[in-house]
Amino acid sequence: MGLVLTALGAGFSIWGYGVMKSARASLQWPSTRALIVRSQIRSTPVSGKAEYQYSADVIYKYTVFGRQYKSNKIIAGNYSSNSRRRAEKILRRYKEGRYVEAYFNPEKPGQAVLIPGGSILIYVPFGFGILAVCSGFCALIFYIKRKVSGAGA
Repeated sequence: MGLVLTALGAGFSIWGYGVMKSARASLQWPSTRALIVRSQIRSTPVSGKAEYQYSADVIYKYTVFGRQYKSNKIIAGNYSSNSRRRAEKILRRYKEGRYVEAYFNPEKPGQAVLIPGGSILIYVPFGFGILAVCSGFCALIFYIKRKVSGAGA
């Protein structure tokens, strides 16, 4: 069990680090003018419950070096919640037909965000991974100590 937890944690940590690195890099990305082509609330039923998860569904198009792109990424670490108000707040900022700034990856112009830097949620996978790795190591150490003390008796 300790090995599985350690391996899973390592995977989450590596993936989470990549997400954090990309989100932080977006703070340095150049910007371009983007047109909001769709702005609506997406509601997804929660399985087995009489409630919904809400998220802002925003699509925008922008041009980089004469080529047009589309994206739906608002911020790294987007998430849905059971609060419709959060989605409505985002939609007020990004109304259909409005021009806004989009920040694009100069190495991959098809990657863009409307809010550079990421939300606090970008740290969750990395933190979970580190916690799982530490727990896995502790389980392995406990198992080895138990085996060694049991073998010496």
